[in-house]
Formats: sequence, C-alpha cells, structure tokens
Amino acid sequence: MDKHRFEYAEGILNSWRKENVRHKADIKRVDEQHQKQKNTASSAAARNSTASSNKFNQFKQNTYNFEELEKELLSN
Repeated sequence: MDKHRFEYAEGILNSWRKENVRHKADIKRVDEQHQKQKNTASSAAARNSTASSNKFNQFKQNTYNFEELEKELLSN
C-alpha cells in the first residue's frame, strides 16, 4: 500500500517539475489549469454519455425471478 502512495507522490512531483513549479503560487496555477481541464473533460463526457446510454437502453432488458432461480439451484 505504501508503494502506491510513493508512486502517487512521485507522479505529482514529476508533473510539477514538467510545469516548472518552484513556489506555492505555481502550485495554485497548475491546480487551476488541471481543474479547468478536468471540468472540460467531464462536460464532454456528460454530453457523450447521454447518447451512449440511450443506445444501451434500446436492448431488451432481462427479467429474472431470482427467488425461483435460487430454489432451482438449491434443489439440484
């Protein structure tokens, strides 16, 4: 578990190095850029998910009686 924490921290530090972060103000700038990109990506995903969810819902949904299935499985 600790390995993942170090990998996560190392990823952040590497991205700061690429962005030339040297001061706290630089961190704020990079975080704001990241948040803008995240918001843009999530709004694009929301627009795309509506179309894809409609395609999925066009399929006939299965209706199972789980109580009957359980009885059948237990009787064997």
